[in-house]
Amino acid sequence: MEKLEGTTLGDVWLSLSFKERHKVVEQIVLLERRLFSLQVPASGSIYFPNDLARHERSQSVPFQSQGHEFCIGPMAHYSWWHKGRDSLECDRGPWKSYAANHIPPSPSNVPGCNSNCPFVAVGERELQWTKTFAKPRLHYERLYREVHKYQKMSPQSHIDAIDKYLKLANCLGYRRHDRLSRPILRHPDLQPNNILLSESLDIVGLIDWQHATALPLCLSAGIPEHFQNYGDPESERMIQPARELSPDFDALNPEEQVAVKQVHIKRLTHFLYAALTLRYNEEHYETIFNSGVVLHQRLYKHARTPWEGDSITLQAELINAIQHWQDVVSSGSTTCETPPIKFSEESTQSITELLGRQQEMDTMMDQMRETLRVDVYGWVPNEDFTATRELAQDIKERMIAAADPAEKDGIRNHFPFDDFDEDG
Repeated sequence: MEKLEGTTLGDVWLSLSFKERHKVVEQIVLLERRLFSLQVPASGSIYFPNDLARHERSQSVPFQSQGHEFCIGPMAHYSWWHKGRDSLECDRGPWKSYAANHIPPSPSNVPGCNSNCPFVAVGERELQWTKTFAKPRLHYERLYREVHKYQKMSPQSHIDAIDKYLKLANCLGYRRHDRLSRPILRHPDLQPNNILLSESLDIVGLIDWQHATALPLCLSAGIPEHFQNYGDPESERMIQPARELSPDFDALNPEEQVAVKQVHIKRLTHFLYAALTLRYNEEHYETIFNSGVVLHQRLYKHARTPWEGDSITLQAELINAIQHWQDVVSSGSTTCETPPIKFSEESTQSITELLGRQQEMDTMMDQMRETLRVDVYGWVPNEDFTATRELAQDIKERMIAAADPAEKDGIRNHFPFDDFDEDG
């Protein structure tokens, strides 16, 4: 094994000029275009054939264009194997979902399907896991616990939600000749610390490929998480940001400068990635902004998310899909004239109200993270750790002091920046 030389993009991310940022993002988009050009024969992960167990090798799909040096086998992403999922008897692929003329037919023992196979597989996996391993627990998101009166959540509500999802999953995905069914290989975590640069800002390598998978284009398309800025009205309307910071930037105090610069970088990166994708990889751009594909992706995302107390989000996505069913089917997906599931008006209202309250808590959490300068995983720079812990405790004490007597214990025992048992 050879170590790649270079500096991580994360080390210079905040200091890049517009031209430098444009150069780096352009290279990322061009590298992704090369990945999109690969004729991946099935959805799954890439292996050397001899690294697979005999039964896995018999179900693998060879890379015909690579002289059979590689093959597509079962999903290697950790979401298929962690916390007891390795013991489940579930379908991990590979799946042959695309039937272009230039791709040879699958071996007879590889299931041929439209691109709905992954939709069904993740639902069946999580249904098995929830029935086998899940137990009543407090919500993982500690601020959500107030919404649910600090009661333990039953996994049965999630089992019911996945049952509904699986009925809907038979209507998801695209036909085998549709480009949205074509398997696409993408980097699983394309963020600055996994991108290595030379001194001249040329990309010399990408690291952390171990969980890479190929999925149908309808599931693999999207702006990488670190480069997207959804939730910002200007980014969502694709308003082109100014190249440079505003003239009054230098008059701001240091804290204001940090906040303004972060917003500017997020907007600029989101816009650059989308604009350069439109220039170099139009197929990807069109898929990113296909409303029917977005609905497919949201359902898939929340069906595959491990249950940690939250059933409301999946239920709300199912309701949203029903309400926007014509968008789901008009993008060319497998035809179901009407949704195969329904929710009562009472359930719809209750779920919508609970989702709204959870989203209010999300906003509160974002504000606290912004104040503390903590990322979504709780990380801060080493040199800021002590000061951040002190500030978090100060916020906690002020929240307790301002709360009604009946609310004080809830804040004291469930403050989101205290240590807690993640298994509820």
